[in-house]
Amino acid sequence: SEMCIRDRYQKAQELYLAARQMAVENGNVGLSYIEGQLNRTEGYIEVFDLIAQGERKEEYDNLTGAIALYQEAKEKAAALYFMDGKKEALELQMAAEETLEKEQLAAEKRLQEQIEAEAVSRDQDQKTNDQQNAINMENQGNELLAQGSYESAITFYRVAQASYKQLGLTELADGIDKKMEAAQAGIAAKEAQAAEAEKQKSE
Repeated sequence: SEMCIRDRYQKAQELYLAARQMAVENGNVGLSYIEGQLNRTEGYIEVFDLIAQGERKEEYDNLTGAIALYQEAKEKAAALYFMDGKKEALELQMAAEETLEKEQLAAEKRLQEQIEAEAVSRDQDQKTNDQQNAINMENQGNELLAQGSYESAITFYRVAQASYKQLGLTELADGIDKKMEAAQAGIAAKEAQAAEAEKQKSE
């Protein structure tokens, strides 16, 4: 596992530190080589530390933070020509990016479903509202019919009937026909009465 590899580099680091001490004591024999190795192992350890930090962030569901750390580890490894480290960081980065993408898609889907549900419920509210208005129009027509204001009653009935049809409430729409007939009969009766009165006047 990667912690074992990190430990191996850590041990190598300790070895090079000891060797550096020896080199200095022995007139700097091989010092530049040892320092080169020290820098390299130090770099490798940093790559593993960045990867470990990334994995910790992933455990806490901070995928964006993890991706940034893997990216940093990958670039550091590439600069050190540390191919194993680069490969590992890249694989972790790609996996984290894929998870993040899936999570974003799932979140978008949830949002879309929420928007649609709200639209449906708004639509429902609108329909309920329209139906209530149509009922109010019909009731207004009923009052006018009772008062003998037949022309006005017909106007209200027409509006109510149009609303019912629009809402697909066929039975309610058809029910208004009879009321309109009653209003028409009322108008006819009024006209007949007026004609009768005219006739009596002229006689």
